[in-house]
Amino acid sequence: MFINGISVSLDKRSDLFWLNNSNINPENIILYFDYHQPIGKHYQKKEDILRAIQKHNVKAIHLWEWNYNSKVDSFEKLYEELKNLSINKREEKELRKISLTLIKRIKFWYLFFKRLNIKIHLESFEQGTENIVKQIALRKLDCCSVGKLRSHIGAKKRYDLIGFYPNDIFFVPNKDAGKRITSHSFFKIRHLLISGFAYNLFTENNKKELDKIKNIFKENNKKFVILLIDGSHSTNKTFSENQLITTDSLSNFYHTLFDELSKVDDVGIIIKTKKLDSFKKLNGVYDRAKGLEKKGICYLVRDPHGRGPNLYATIADIVIGTGTFYPSALIDSVSKKKLGLYFDIANLQSVEKEWYQWGNQKVIFSDIKELIKKVLNHKNNKMKDKYFGDWSGQKDILDPYQDNLGSERIGKYLSILLNGFKNKLSSFESISIANSEFSKSWGQDKILK
Repeated sequence: MFINGISVSLDKRSDLFWLNNSNINPENIILYFDYHQPIGKHYQKKEDILRAIQKHNVKAIHLWEWNYNSKVDSFEKLYEELKNLSINKREEKELRKISLTLIKRIKFWYLFFKRLNIKIHLESFEQGTENIVKQIALRKLDCCSVGKLRSHIGAKKRYDLIGFYPNDIFFVPNKDAGKRITSHSFFKIRHLLISGFAYNLFTENNKKELDKIKNIFKENNKKFVILLIDGSHSTNKTFSENQLITTDSLSNFYHTLFDELSKVDDVGIIIKTKKLDSFKKLNGVYDRAKGLEKKGICYLVRDPHGRGPNLYATIADIVIGTGTFYPSALIDSVSKKKLGLYFDIANLQSVEKEWYQWGNQKVIFSDIKELIKKVLNHKNNKMKDKYFGDWSGQKDILDPYQDNLGSERIGKYLSILLNGFKNKLSSFESISIANSEFSKSWGQDKILK
């Protein structure tokens, strides 16, 4: 089994999230680090990653150190035929150049997988042409790839142009995510299964942090807790920047919430921002959050990247999120039956029409002060709208299991799949057995295709 590695800390969204209770021998696992993602870039320091790998007893490979090469007749023949084609047009020459590079990359991965006897590849990257190249190599070897949803998919978003999720087997947390990915991806995933939320983030370290937050709020008599989650922002002043929520708009979002909520004696605020470095670039927001922290009003998650917001949602009374796209962090939180509100700072009404039909003025608001007023009315039991913040009627969005065992379900599936390959079965036969066992355990309705 082969895993494209980025993070191995189980306190975060680890690439080894499925290993515990999977019955898979770590000797059957190889974790590799791609040159596209330097070790420690996003999640952990290099030293911490290497120590964690040793603790898990899995083998690690640095892709940039791999130099194995040998002839493969089918690739050599195709390469020479294409190279010797008599063509004159400039665009055809460019196309040939790209195609020759493609053949080389497919051959690289073909030899890589074959040399290491890889039968199952777990891909952590969502997109990119290299994903397609790997998939072609795996198909040629009669192996398979497994993926899982990282971020919930917005309506009308074009993923087909950049190789989004070209996997044989794909896990989603709920039925709505499955419908969205089949509607908005060019790649026809062969097998789509509902696993529930894939990560169990309730590790000892994370539970200690939750207890710390609860104690802080208890000591300061904060009886009603609000979790704030956000998305990326940008000044949007240059073409080199991603065009996102403006820095000014997101800053105003926080300042308005701070202005109103800090006046209420028994309200506590948890801020689980997307990235702390990005949060610090908001206009005066970071310093203000630290000031509220000193007063026991606020708790700012200092190491947010890779930690699921649904972890903090478990100790909150309501979750408020905002962002440019369909709010993945908010969906993860409300999937566990938490009250959740979305401040539509980017005006998604023309894109998320179905969501707006049932959620407008119930879970979606475009006026931040109106949103805050209704939150406080709800807190004081003055809210007459029983649907306020309530997603429970949207069954397809909820996690159908509600047991935090998504990682174990995926791990056991991989174990059955691996045993099929060990017994010299084809990828079709191995997948069929794994699907059958998954269906017996969790229901046929959990296999969408």
